[in-house]
Amino acid sequence: MRPLTILGFAAGLALGVLVGFVLWNADGPGEPGAGPLDGERPGSGLADSGTPVLPAVPAGSVEPMAADSPPPVGDDDGRLITQALLDYARQTYLDSSQQTFGYVPTEDRVEDALEAFQQECLQLPRLIAGRHFQARADDRERARSIDEALQAADGVALLQLVQAGDYELTDQSAAALVDRIVPGRGGGAVLSASAFDGDASPELVPGTTIQFGPGVHHFDMDKLRLLDEFPTDITFAGAGMDTTLVSMSDMVVGGDVERLTLRDMTIDCENDGLFDLRSGKLVLDVLRTRLVRFDAGHGGAVLFSARSGAMVRVAHSEILGGFGKSPGNGRLFRSGPLLTHIIDSRLELLDPTFTEVSHGVFERCTIDRITPNDLADVDRMELVSCLVGPPLTETVTEVRDLAELFPELD
Repeated sequence: MRPLTILGFAAGLALGVLVGFVLWNADGPGEPGAGPLDGERPGSGLADSGTPVLPAVPAGSVEPMAADSPPPVGDDDGRLITQALLDYARQTYLDSSQQTFGYVPTEDRVEDALEAFQQECLQLPRLIAGRHFQARADDRERARSIDEALQAADGVALLQLVQAGDYELTDQSAAALVDRIVPGRGGGAVLSASAFDGDASPELVPGTTIQFGPGVHHFDMDKLRLLDEFPTDITFAGAGMDTTLVSMSDMVVGGDVERLTLRDMTIDCENDGLFDLRSGKLVLDVLRTRLVRFDAGHGGAVLFSARSGAMVRVAHSEILGGFGKSPGNGRLFRSGPLLTHIIDSRLELLDPTFTEVSHGVFERCTIDRITPNDLADVDRMELVSCLVGPPLTETVTEVRDLAELFPELD
C-alpha cells in the first residue's frame, strides 16, 4: 500500500478521533465559552417550545484554501498533511460540535482538536502497517501449522485448527483429508484378545493390534478407561463381519483417541454408545465392520461421540438400527467439528445428526429407513452416487434379534 494511500485511509480514521474529541472536550456549564451558570448556553437554541435550533457557523470561521497555498503544513514526517485536509477537519469539528451540543466551540478548542487530529494522522499509518504485517505473520503461522500437521499426519492437530477456524474445508477436501490422515500404520505387536481376559491388562504401545478370532467375544472397556493416555495407531481386528461378534461399548479414555481402527467384525454396542469422549478428539477408521445395538433411546445412545471433534472414515461397513431396545433411536455422531468420509456402506434406521461445523462425503452408500427430518440432516453432507430409500413414516417397535446375524446365539 503506498504511503499517501495509507495516509488517506488514516485521515478518515483520524476524523473519527476528531469527532470523539468533540464529545470528550465539550464545553460544560461554568467552563470557558459556556455562558452564564444559571441560564442556557448562548446559542444553544432551546426555544420556548423545546425544539433545538442549531446556529449557523459564523461567517469567515473557515477560510477557503488559496489556490497557491503550499500543499503540506505542520508536521515532522515529510510534511504530508495538506491545508485542504486541515480545513476539512476544522469544518468537521465545527459541524459535529454544532450538531451535538448546539453551539460553536472556542478557537482554542478548535486548535487543540486540530493538533490532536494531526498527531493521529501521523500515527495511524504506522498502526495500520503494523496490523497489516501482523496479519501477514499470522497467515504464515497458520499455513506453517497446517503444513506441519499434514506432514505428521496429526489428525488431532488438524481438528484443533478446524475448530479454531484456521483451516477451512469443503466437503470434498474434508473427505480427502480423512482418507489421508485416518488409516492406521500398523506394524506393531499382535495381541490375542484373550490376553485381556480376567484381571489381565497388557501394555498397549503404538501400532498394537488386538486380534479376535471367529465366534462371540466380550471386550471390557474398563481396561482402556484406566489408561491416562490412549496410544496412537491401535487396531481391533476380527476374522470377518459375519464371523466375529464382539460386545463392547462406551469407550471413555483420558485425552485423545488418534488413529484407532476397527475392522472385520460385528460390534454389539450393548444398548449404549461406542465412544463417549467428553474432552478428547477422535480419529477413527471403521473397515468391513457392522455396528448394531446402539439405538437405545437414551442420551448416551450415540455411536461416535467426541465433544471436541472427530475425524471418521467408514468403508465397506454396515451401521444398522433396529437391534437396540428403542429401534431407530440412536445417533451416528455427536461431536465438535466433524470431518467424515463414508464409502460403500449401508446405513439403516438411525439418526445421523451432524453438527453445524461438519464436512464430508457419503459415497456409493445405501441410506434406508431414515425419517424425513433425518434425511434433511443427511442432505447437509455431499452425497455421491448414493441410493436413498423412501423416508420412514411409521414408528418401529419390533426389536430385531442378533441371532439373525449370528445363529449360534440361539
